[in-house]
Amino acid sequence: SGVLNVRFVVVADPSIGGVIETSEIMPDTAFSKNEGLAECIKESVYSLRFPPPVDSLREEISIPFEFGAPVRAE
Repeated sequence: SGVLNVRFVVVADPSIGGVIETSEIMPDTAFSKNEGLAECIKESVYSLRFPPPVDSLREEISIPFEFGAPVRAE
């Protein structure tokens, strides 16, 4: 279990809204050394869609992806 922090930049695109411009894995997180997982998450972020940034043409966002054992319902 652990956390993989991803930082990315959303830019405004008038035709479709918010588009991911860049995506990076923060090196200080538990899974940053797992290159396969880190690359998969990093590339998957590009498929996310957001509303365009409100106060500027670009916005930096960080999201922690938490991984762990599944919780069983009782």
